Amino acid sequence: MELYLNREKINHVRNILNTSITQEETMEMIVPDSSPDILRIISVDTTVLVRGKEADAGRVSVSGVALATVIYAPEGTDGVRKINAEIPFTISAAESEITHLSKVIARVSPVSSDASIVNPRKFVLRADIRAELSCYNDDELSVTSDVELPGDSGIELLREGCDICLPVDVREKSFVISDEMTLPNSSPEIGELLRTRVTVTTEEAKVVGNKVIFRGHTNIAMLYSPAGGGELHNADLQSEFSQIMELENISEECQFDMVLILTGVYIDPGNADYSDGRSVSCELHVVAQCVAVERKTISFISDIYSTKYDIMKSPQELEFEHKEPAAKFSSMFRDTLETPGDVERVIAVSAETGTAETEDGTLKAPIYVKCIYLGGDGRVLSISSRFMAESPWAGAAGDNSSTHAISASVGSEVYGAAAGGGIELRIPVDFTVSETVIIRVSHLDEISYDEESAIDTSKMPSLMISKAFRGDTLWKLAKKHHSTAELILSANDLASEEDIIEGQMLIVPKKR
Repeated sequence: MELYLNREKINHVRNILNTSITQEETMEMIVPDSSPDILRIISVDTTVLVRGKEADAGRVSVSGVALATVIYAPEGTDGVRKINAEIPFTISAAESEITHLSKVIARVSPVSSDASIVNPRKFVLRADIRAELSCYNDDELSVTSDVELPGDSGIELLREGCDICLPVDVREKSFVISDEMTLPNSSPEIGELLRTRVTVTTEEAKVVGNKVIFRGHTNIAMLYSPAGGGELHNADLQSEFSQIMELENISEECQFDMVLILTGVYIDPGNADYSDGRSVSCELHVVAQCVAVERKTISFISDIYSTKYDIMKSPQELEFEHKEPAAKFSSMFRDTLETPGDVERVIAVSAETGTAETEDGTLKAPIYVKCIYLGGDGRVLSISSRFMAESPWAGAAGDNSSTHAISASVGSEVYGAAAGGGIELRIPVDFTVSETVIIRVSHLDEISYDEESAIDTSKMPSLMISKAFRGDTLWKLAKKHHSTAELILSANDLASEEDIIEGQMLIVPKKR
C-alpha cells in the first residue's frame, strides 16, 4: 500500500552566479579646437553610468559608459582646463544556467583611471571598471510535510524542521532624485564646475504590507573654479531620499539586499545670470535592485517505521541556500602620501576600492587614492597611489557548504591635509560580508508497505532493558525495539527526552 504524502511547495530564487570582474577600457582623445594645448595632466576622474543589463543563452552582460573628466594645465596660459569624454564598456560573464528569464543584479563602479599624453593635442584615456554580477533563477522545491496514515498501521513518524533565510524575490525600480542644494557659507560662489563625484547609498529598508520602503542619501563632491577667479575649491553636498517598491509574497520577516546604480547624472551649478551662484540643481536617474530574503521554518518527514509492517521508503536530499544577514565592518585607513615637493594646500581627495578578499582572519581591499593639491610653487598638482585597507574579521574559514561574498566601499568623509612633504590621509572603508550556507535535509519522497506481510513480534519480549549510550535518541530506541517514544517515557516516568542521562538503564516496552 502506498501512502499519500502531503507536500509543501517552496517558491524561491536560486543564485546561479556570483562573480566580480575588473576590466580595462582605453580611448584615444583629441583636444577640441576651442581648447588650448596640454602642458600636463592634473587629474582624471570617472563616473560610471549603466545603460543596460542582459541575460540569455548562458551569458550575462552589463553595459554603459564611464564619464571621464580630464583636468589639465594648459600650455601658455594660467589656470586649468577640462575635457569631458564618454568611454563605452560592456562586461560579460558566462554560466550555463543563465536564460532570458534570469534576474540580474549588477554593481558597477570605477576602480582607477588616468591619462597619458601622446602630444599636446592628443592623449590616451584609461579606466578600470569593476562589475559585480549576480544572477538568479526562479525555482521551486517540494518537501514532504505530512503523511496520511491508515487507521491501525502502527506507523510512527519523525518530524523535523530547520530555520533558513531563503532568497524569495528579485525586483528593481527606476526612479529620479531631483533636488536643489546650496553651497555652505564658507564656500565661494561657483564659477566653472570642473568635476563631480556622485554616490547614492541606502541606509534602511522596511516592509509595509506588500511594499518595501527604503531610504538613503546622495553625496555630490564638486571641484570648481570660484566665480571671479581664485584657487580651486572643493565642496560636498548631501540630500536624502525615500522610495517605495512593490514585491510579491513578502512578510515582515524579510530582509533586503539593496544595490543602487546610476543611469544618468545631470548637475546644474547654478552659475547662470539669474542665479546667485550658490545653488546647485541635481537630477539623478537611479535603478534600485532588490533581493528579498525571507526567514522560513521548513518542516519535513525525515523517517518512518511501523511496529506491524515492514516499511519501504525512498529518501530524497534537498539543498537550500541559507543566506545569513550581511555583516558590516568599518575601518579607518590612515597613512601619509608622500609628494615630490611641499604641499601648500590639499584641494580635493578621492578614493575608490578594488576587489575585496579575506586572508588569515583579515578583510583586505586595495584603495586607489587621488589627491589634487597646491604645491609650494603655487602650481596645481596631483598625485595618486595604491594602498591596502584592512579590517579584522572573526568569521569562519568556511567549508564546502559555505561561501562568503565580500565587498568594500569608501565612505563619504574622505580627508586629506598637508603634512610637510606629503598628504596625511584619513579614509573610511566599509567592508560587507555576506555568507551563504548550503543546508541539506533528507525527507521521504515515497512510502509504502505490504498489508499482507505483517511483522511477527510474537517471540519478542514485552519489556526490554536498554542502556542509553551517547548519541542514542528515543526515536532510535523505539524504532529498534518496536516501541514508541511515548511508551518509553511513560514506562520510565520521564517528562521528556532531555531527562535521559547517558548510561541510564531504560525500560523499553513493546507496542502491542
